[in-house]
Amino acid sequence: MARSRSARGGSGLRRTARAFVAAAAVACAGTATPAAYASDAPDTVILTNGQRVRGVVTQADPERGTTIVLPDGTVRKYRPSEVARVAFEDRGASTRLPPEKPEKPERDKPERDKPRREEPKPTVRYEAPDEDTPRLVRSRGVRLGLQLQGGPFVVTGQPQPELGGQFGLAARFGYQFDPSFGVHWEPAVSFGLDSIRTSAVVWNTLLADVQLGQFFVAGGPGLAAIWQFNPQSTQTVSFAAVLRLGVDIPLQRRSGSNLSVGVEMRMAAPERGTLLFPSLFLAYELN
Repeated sequence: MARSRSARGGSGLRRTARAFVAAAAVACAGTATPAAYASDAPDTVILTNGQRVRGVVTQADPERGTTIVLPDGTVRKYRPSEVARVAFEDRGASTRLPPEKPEKPERDKPERDKPRREEPKPTVRYEAPDEDTPRLVRSRGVRLGLQLQGGPFVVTGQPQPELGGQFGLAARFGYQFDPSFGVHWEPAVSFGLDSIRTSAVVWNTLLADVQLGQFFVAGGPGLAAIWQFNPQSTQTVSFAAVLRLGVDIPLQRRSGSNLSVGVEMRMAAPERGTLLFPSLFLAYELN
């Protein structure tokens, strides 16, 4: 047992001596000769390509690689992936170095390690409305229109009220200041007929329009020239007023045209009685 310990101790001393000699060879490579150093090259590095390199191995690390000092003093370093195994002659054993671990392919990485793909943000596109799409509100600008109206007429303020029928035609010339407000001048003519006489009324009124979506309210004062025929012809000029309720029906966006329908009341106040003209109307207007 004492001899075995002595043998192992001697082996350790020999390895220490060889390492010292190798270090000296690196420092004094110019003065050492290959023949003198050949006897201190007991280790062998077997590469993965089958080549064998003899010398003194000063480092054999599976992660850092292998370093060997050749008999001529040259120091070579090999990566772990280049070394198959290292044979140490003094202990008759070899150490196999595993190759470098390849990185895990992308599909083997956990989901938390994979870079997240940013979802594309939705793009909001603002498209101009189709030119042929009807416009639901009035736009700023000049207004031109033509109107037909008709209904009954009533003359009050007499011993016996008169009742007849009437129809008329009106024109519109105005300006829309914004989608909710505009003004227009409206000349119109109405013809009335009852069992006693025939009447004609020329209206000149100035109206203001208030737009509520597609609905509107219009009204304003004016003057009315009244002619009455049979049994005698008379002519009167009086104060007049118009009140109108209606709804717009858009037709085309490009031309800004629309129809409007509704009800209206026209009133004139001559010296004798009061003329009332309740009507249904249909108008065509450009804006």
